[in-house]
Amino acid sequence: MERLGRKFIRYPHLFYTESDMHCYLYYLLYAGRTFKGFIQTSDPKKTILLHKELPTVGGYTKDTQGLLVPSEEKRKKRGHFDIAIINSLRSKRYDLKHQRALIAVELGLDENITHFKNDIVKLTDARNGVQQGFIAHFAREKPIPADELLAMKDLLKANPQIRSIIIDCSKRTANIYNRLVKETK
Repeated sequence: MERLGRKFIRYPHLFYTESDMHCYLYYLLYAGRTFKGFIQTSDPKKTILLHKELPTVGGYTKDTQGLLVPSEEKRKKRGHFDIAIINSLRSKRYDLKHQRALIAVELGLDENITHFKNDIVKLTDARNGVQQGFIAHFAREKPIPADELLAMKDLLKANPQIRSIIIDCSKRTANIYNRLVKETK
């Protein structure tokens, strides 16, 4: 994540879309070889640990403000994690379509606070079982308003298990909030 952040600060227009950022981070993780090995699922299929757009376990609806609301109804739409690493110790319990994220990453590029809040909901929803969540939001064209940045920081303080980085390069200098490393007391 820090490499993605450094690349964004140096070349903010290298990434045309948020999806470009997903691809770059996926490449960095895959090239690192840690997540290349095959695992077997219950159906039995072979897959790797690293996935893009892995579905959440929980389903969601959206309220009138566009915020995700967890729903227990079976037919509600599941969310997706931008990047996920599945749990190899539990992979044989589930078929390929129902794998669970051990680690999940959510990214945002020039998005507002609603997008950020929705990412927090997916990462913290106990039904999804994410052991380590990461959130990275980047501003290139649209500055992060001061009140939204404060709200983001407050949400992260309320959810200390989520590692995060927020980078605003919309002005001539970069404003960086980095909580990727666990704080020690």
